[in-house]
Amino acid sequence: MDSVQTQTLSIKGHGGGEAYIDFCDGQLCVSVVIEGKQADFSFEPVTLGMFAHAYKLHCEECKAYEKRNENSQEVSRT
Repeated sequence: MDSVQTQTLSIKGHGGGEAYIDFCDGQLCVSVVIEGKQADFSFEPVTLGMFAHAYKLHCEECKAYEKRNENSQEVSRT
């Protein structure tokens, strides 16, 4: 089976570790490298769906907060 991999996102940790995040073969894959040692993780589609749903809820909360903040600023200006 051919492997399909997306562009990799790299996140550097405070203690010198680094995490590499990408999608490979339809799954979210994470590699964590600390002091030259690497551990690889992948997430099942159902778990990825849970992350997507949680992120959607987070975005909705952020939009509601921004809207409340905009409304309170408009009231304070009047």
